[in-house]
Amino acid sequence: MTKTSSHADRRLATIDLYLAFTGRVQRSDLMRHFDIGIATASRSLKEYRSLHPDNISYSVSDRAYLSSSEFTPAYTHDTNAALRLIAFGQETTNISGPRYGIASPSSLTASIDMDCARVITRAIVSRGLVNMTYSSGSSGNRERTVAPHALFESGGTWYFRCHNLEKDDFRTFRLSRVKSAEVVDESEYKKSSASSNDPEWNAMVTLTIGPHPNRGNQDALREDLGLINKPVKNIQVNTAMAGFVLIDLRVDCSKEGDLNPYEYHLRLLNRHELISVDSLTIAPGFNSQKPNTAKLT
Repeated sequence: MTKTSSHADRRLATIDLYLAFTGRVQRSDLMRHFDIGIATASRSLKEYRSLHPDNISYSVSDRAYLSSSEFTPAYTHDTNAALRLIAFGQETTNISGPRYGIASPSSLTASIDMDCARVITRAIVSRGLVNMTYSSGSSGNRERTVAPHALFESGGTWYFRCHNLEKDDFRTFRLSRVKSAEVVDESEYKKSSASSNDPEWNAMVTLTIGPHPNRGNQDALREDLGLINKPVKNIQVNTAMAGFVLIDLRVDCSKEGDLNPYEYHLRLLNRHELISVDSLTIAPGFNSQKPNTAKLT
């Protein structure tokens, strides 16, 4: 794989990244990504094709350059950076010079297999199907057929939402637990399932958060939440991610609010309104009697 340094090489590496993780790239992608004109974007794509002709082809019907069936990444890519770009449209660039902080400690999260991640992200973009071997916390390694449709990050871990064809429901899977993955013909998904809408991903819920009543110095906690003239903070989130958000924010979700207030300095104040939200079963202290309803596998 090639390492890059110049602006031109960065554009070539980005073309390679789009092909690797989305399966396609257009001039407009490069124009938005680098704030360049159409002529520069066209030159970059022409140069990539001349350097790596076996990786790319042009589809007239798609009006896009597609990765070939023999595609092999020609550049070194950071999988986490690629996931951030696809999920959030964010790109992180390291700049040399003085630094006045220290890097975060190494994550305990297992590494993600880049080839598996590429299959998942390309299926998200193409709305296709994936056959994967997945290491479940409850049932071990199993083959599953899924239709991924979204990515999100929580606590330094990447997850993806998908339609699980075996149970005909929607579930959250941990990307690092995917052991192998291959694309299935998209037409098979259209034949096997007429529904592609994830109700938990599309439905929104309000989380009402406030300072934990058992903590001292309530004014400082209110300042942390930006509560100047308001008693509580309302957070809008989709129902599939609600439990993950509450974990990340370290919110006491117990019925009596009896978690350690110095470990969980916030309290969920509308718990009674969220009893039916499946993902709340993983929230701190929620104590649901149905631990599997969150469909987190």
